[in-house]
Amino acid sequence: MPQKQITKFSECLTCGKRFAYRVPAFMASTVRKYCDACACDNKAASDLKAQEAMAKWHGTLTEGYNEAAWNFPREFMIAPFKCMENADDEITFCRKWAVQAATAYMRPLLLWGPTGVGKTRLACGTAQAFATAHLKARYNSPTAFASYTPEHDRARGLGKSISFFSATDIVSDYRNAIKEGIPERIAVFKYKNPALLMIDDLGAEMLTEYTSTNLHHIIDTRERDQRLLIITTNLGIDAFEARYGSRLFSRCWSGDVMEVKGKDRRLFSGEGFRLKTQEKGDKE
Repeated sequence: MPQKQITKFSECLTCGKRFAYRVPAFMASTVRKYCDACACDNKAASDLKAQEAMAKWHGTLTEGYNEAAWNFPREFMIAPFKCMENADDEITFCRKWAVQAATAYMRPLLLWGPTGVGKTRLACGTAQAFATAHLKARYNSPTAFASYTPEHDRARGLGKSISFFSATDIVSDYRNAIKEGIPERIAVFKYKNPALLMIDDLGAEMLTEYTSTNLHHIIDTRERDQRLLIITTNLGIDAFEARYGSRLFSRCWSGDVMEVKGKDRRLFSGEGFRLKTQEKGDKE
């Protein structure tokens, strides 16, 4: 049965004109504040404000938003992906992992390959992509995004929930904690707590039975707590398992694994490349 409609009149708060509108009888107490024309203009203005806020936020993030709390190496703070050439497949793979990880738990992302091919840069770019996707998932409408400011996420601790450490730093921290008498449960807290932890250059640290146990404890705890992990290493499959054993190997290599190939970007870019070119010219 069709609902009975009634006609009401109101005065637009924007243009001041009197206008008529129809509503169902059970909504007779409803009062419209704007005429149709002004309502469309207000919606367009609201959407524009949302777009401006999104652009402002994205610019803030790509300029290195709150990077100090992430402990990134200085050279990777600003737009790591944009500095990589001939790495479209690797960047696409990492972006996909980051977007999925922003809304659901993902197994570890392990990037392996020879020295200087860009594993650390990819890891840092993945972390920034994760932060971007995480915020977009939280502010999933133009109206919500229009109210965004970086202080929102500083207050919620997003910046502190992404942490970068080299494997050597972790081992050194444990060693210093023992010397200073700091309980292990306190020393390990900063590695267990972040939403996303990056362990860089796993395999470069001096390995002992104690440090191996500590690394296993960190990675195993994060797996059980379903917290995200990105690992970079120079070690291949066989070398990794031989160094760390099957338990740690299983936890690290059971997720998304990508081999990063190419030349050493440190040697074949910038000053290093010019020096090698000069040496080649001198020989000729």
